[in-house]
Amino acid sequence: MHDMTKCSFFMSLLLCIFNSRTCSSNGSETLSVGQSLSVTQSLISEGRTFELGFFRPGASQNIYLGIWYKNFADKIIACVANRESPLNPASLKLELSPDGNLVLLTNFTETVWPTALISPILNSTEAILLDDGNFVIRDVSNTSITYWQSFGNPTDTWLPGGKLGIDKQTGEVQRLISWKNAEDPAPGMFPVGIYPNGSIQYFIEGNRSRRHWSSGVWNGQGFTAIPEMRVNIYNFSVIYRMKMKAISHILCPILRYFQDL
Repeated sequence: MHDMTKCSFFMSLLLCIFNSRTCSSNGSETLSVGQSLSVTQSLISEGRTFELGFFRPGASQNIYLGIWYKNFADKIIACVANRESPLNPASLKLELSPDGNLVLLTNFTETVWPTALISPILNSTEAILLDDGNFVIRDVSNTSITYWQSFGNPTDTWLPGGKLGIDKQTGEVQRLISWKNAEDPAPGMFPVGIYPNGSIQYFIEGNRSRRHWSSGVWNGQGFTAIPEMRVNIYNFSVIYRMKMKAISHILCPILRYFQDL
């Protein structure tokens, strides 16, 4: 009996050690270095507005890592990390590695998707899901320092506080691209983004090459070809700096670019 008691104690101790390296509990908004999120767990923002976890779109058997509005009966997906790398196995986890990167692993060791920070930030970061739907890697000691954010990598949804634009030094473009269909979030045929040369305006390209819609130019209050912007439900701001040309909005609850027909 004494040996069985000792065995139970050590088993419990091992379970505690193992569980301390996974997400502390379902519903936390933060991942610390070394913690991971399994397919049965999720992060929930502090105000319970957004949730991050694994999902299957429609009847698809593929698994994706995404962010969605928590309090809607129908899951409205706002961001998909591995939209071009669908997964099927259950042995998945999202982990914040010691070098500061978020990594999506299959078979617990094979990297499917990383944040790929250029300079490692060793053991000084945390990943947190904010109430605006932005998932960020930030400095633990100075939370105003952000190393990576999901708002910098939009999929098909433009959330308040997010930006669409062009980094004029690197040429990197932040734009929306439709899903292929309701069960496949892979990039579809219709991107929308800022006009790359000259005036501030947005355009949609069919088949990613033929331009068939323009927002009209920005006149300081709205886009000239979108008269609905006169109604006071949108609040857009233009950011035009040496390094970045972009537009942000802060009031409209959600702007979503729907999937291909």
